Amino acid sequence: MSASSLFPLVVDRDRSLAFPETPTALPWPLVAAHENQALINHGQSIIELAENGGIEWSEMVAVLEDRPWHWMSVDEAAERLEELFADWVFMLPKQIQAAAQKPMTTPNKVSL
Repeated sequence: MSASSLFPLVVDRDRSLAFPETPTALPWPLVAAHENQALINHGQSIIELAENGGIEWSEMVAVLEDRPWHWMSVDEAAERLEELFADWVFMLPKQIQAAAQKPMTTPNKVSL
């Protein structure tokens, strides 16, 4: 998957109308950072999960919080997902700046 791809979330029409601010997909880099938890919770890679249509909001909250899944109301899951996404967006410029400040490494020269 490319960095510009989106990871789908399972959202039925009623939920999307009730919670219009909650995303129906998340940026791939946000989800990819939690691949290990997705494997633990679902036994599938994030690529496999995406190919199968994604996961529900409460399942995604558990993955993004790096914890096992537990039941949460739709309201609670929607609110928490919005918070997690907003936190990620807020931190993105700092992550980009930190990456830009890391010195570039060059490969070691091999003597023949």
